[in-house]
Amino acid sequence: MPLEMKPYCQCCNKRILKRSDEVYICSYEATFCKDCAEEKSFRCSCCEGKLEKRPARIIKEIKVIPINNLQEVFLLDIMPAESIDCN
Repeated sequence: MPLEMKPYCQCCNKRILKRSDEVYICSYEATFCKDCAEEKSFRCSCCEGKLEKRPARIIKEIKVIPINNLQEVFLLDIMPAESIDCN
């Protein structure tokens, strides 16, 4: 099951991008920005566990789908095939 990429810091409510490499999570996926993680000495305020850097998701493809003369843009998160372990 993939990580839930929460879009906001649980402490200061700062917006966090999926591709950001300055995000920290605990084992329960509580999400913190870099500033809040440092302020808490990299300890989760929810479970008291260690905060680790969250892996960034890389956007691999942009799809434009025409709908009723409008265009909606969808950013698809696609995991590179070489990172999937099928064994």
